[in-house]
Amino acid sequence: MRHGQPQFLNQHTDHHSLATSLRIRACDIGLRHSDVTLDRAMVITTSPARHSMIPVQSLHVLGTVSFADKEGISKELASTESYNSGVYVFASIQDESESNTPRFVARFFSPGISMEDPATGSAAGPLAAYLWANNVLTYAENGLKLCRVYRLGGDILSIEPNKEDSFSITISGTGVLVAHGTIAIPSLELSF
Repeated sequence: MRHGQPQFLNQHTDHHSLATSLRIRACDIGLRHSDVTLDRAMVITTSPARHSMIPVQSLHVLGTVSFADKEGISKELASTESYNSGVYVFASIQDESESNTPRFVARFFSPGISMEDPATGSAAGPLAAYLWANNVLTYAENGLKLCRVYRLGGDILSIEPNKEDSFSITISGTGVLVAHGTIAIPSLELSF
């Protein structure tokens, strides 16, 4: 999935109300990765959908996030003028064995679909833009072109600088068939 150029939209400044809607504490919003502090919840888009990127302190906090307050989350999204969107809550995995490759785990919820989506490529691209803009992700010489590959859960995120302030985001991964079926469409012939 190739993403469009990121647009950095509104910032969510009321961590208390945001945390309340997610049933965590306000002090749980924000994380430190290496020497970078990420403490802003921000709406970013790389497609028609807008997603609120919400960094949290740890995998433990990420696991305790609740999406049960659908109305509260909708209200928080509306406060940033993000009506066609969801929340993408993420935490860093601090793993020394990964040769300094940044790793993150995220959870996505959109009040419009009323359930958690376990694989949200439309939100992973904006997260890459958020991390790139905050210098968590940087590029390195990799073969003949400048490119950096990262892991986000099971997906592979590739960021390639195009020119001074522009870059391309591509996400790839694997899928597992969980169901299949057929749909029978009734005849359009009408009898009177």
